[in-house]
Amino acid sequence: MNYLKEKLFENNIYYNAYLLCIGIVMLLRGFSITHNSITYYTLFTTGCLLLLVKIYKDEWALKEILFIVVLLAVIMTNYYITKETSLLFSFFILIGLKNIDINKVLMVILVMSVLSYSYIIGGNLLGFFPDNIIEMARNDEIITRNSLGFRHPNLLHLNLLKIYLLIVLLFHRKLNIVYFIVLFSINLLIYNFSLSRSGFFAINLLLLLILLSKNNFMQRVILQLAIYIQFILFTLTILVATVLQNTIVFTKFNLFFTGRFWYVFHQLEKPFTLFGYNFSGINTIFDNSYSYVLMVYGIVITVAFLYFYYKTAKVIYKNNNVILAIIFIIISLHMFIEGYIVYAIFNLTLFFVAKYLFGEMEVFKIREKV
Repeated sequence: MNYLKEKLFENNIYYNAYLLCIGIVMLLRGFSITHNSITYYTLFTTGCLLLLVKIYKDEWALKEILFIVVLLAVIMTNYYITKETSLLFSFFILIGLKNIDINKVLMVILVMSVLSYSYIIGGNLLGFFPDNIIEMARNDEIITRNSLGFRHPNLLHLNLLKIYLLIVLLFHRKLNIVYFIVLFSINLLIYNFSLSRSGFFAINLLLLLILLSKNNFMQRVILQLAIYIQFILFTLTILVATVLQNTIVFTKFNLFFTGRFWYVFHQLEKPFTLFGYNFSGINTIFDNSYSYVLMVYGIVITVAFLYFYYKTAKVIYKNNNVILAIIFIIISLHMFIEGYIVYAIFNLTLFFVAKYLFGEMEVFKIREKV
C-alpha cells in the first residue's frame, strides 16, 4: 500500500513537472524575456531539466524507443545542415506529452497566453513596449498597421487566434450567442489595429464553422475536409509557385497574399533535399508553412508531417469529433499564409498528432454532444 502511494506521489511529481515546463516555455515565449538575460537561462535550464526527467521516468515500449531514435536522428541531421532548432525544441515538448492529460496542457497554454497577451498590450499602452508601426500599400492605398507591443502586427493577431482556438478546444460546449458576439467584437477591435487579414478572417471562419457544424451535412463536410486539407494546400502551394508561375493565377495569388508567393517561387528554385536546405544569408521570408517545411526541413520531414497529420485526422473522422476537425482546418488554412508549422506552441495540431503516435486514442473521443 505504501509502495502504491509512493508510486502515485512520484508520478504526480513528474506529471506536474511537465505542466511546469510548458508554463516556463510560455513564460519565455510570451513575456518577451530576452535570450541574453540570467532570467532566461535560469528558466530555460529549469524547463529543460524538468522535461528530461519526465521523459526519463516514462515507461517506453521498444517500438516507441526505436521510432523516437529514428525521428531524432532525422531531426538532428536537419539541425546539422540548417542549424534550425525550432523542430528539435517541439520534438522534446511533444515527447514529454506521453500520459499527460492534454486538456491540462492546453489550459496551461491558454492561461499563459492570455496573461502574456494582456501583459504586452498593457505594456504598450503604458509606454513600456514600442508599437512597431508598419506602413504598406494595400488596395491602391497606404495603410498603417499597429503591433501594440508585438514584433509585427501579424503576431498581434496570430496570438489572438491561438487564444480563440484554445478557448474553443476547452470550452466549446459553453459557447452561446453572447460569447460569439463578444469574441467577434474583440476580433474586430484588434483588427482595427493590426489590419491582419489572415488572422481576422481565420477567427471569423472559426466562429462560422462552429455555428454551421450544428447542421448534419456540414458536419460531414468538415470531418472530410479536415483529412485532406493539408495535402490540398501543400499541392496548391507547389503548383502555383512552379507550374503556374508565368500565368495570371500566380499574379493574382501573389497580389492577394501580399507578395508571399514571390518568396515561395524563389524558395522553390533551390534544390529539393531529403533533410533540408540552409537558407541562412539568403534574403527570404517563410510565410507559407508548406514551402517552409519542404525547403528548410526537407522531403523526409515534410512527408512525416503530412502523413501523421492525415492519420490523426482520420481518427478524428472516425470519432466524429467535429470541433477538433474545425481546429485542424483553421490551423491548416492559416499556415498557408503563416510559417509556423514546426512550432508546437502555435501549431496545436502537433499535440494531437503526438497523442495519436502514443496510441492515446481517448483524446479524440467526444465526451458529450457538440
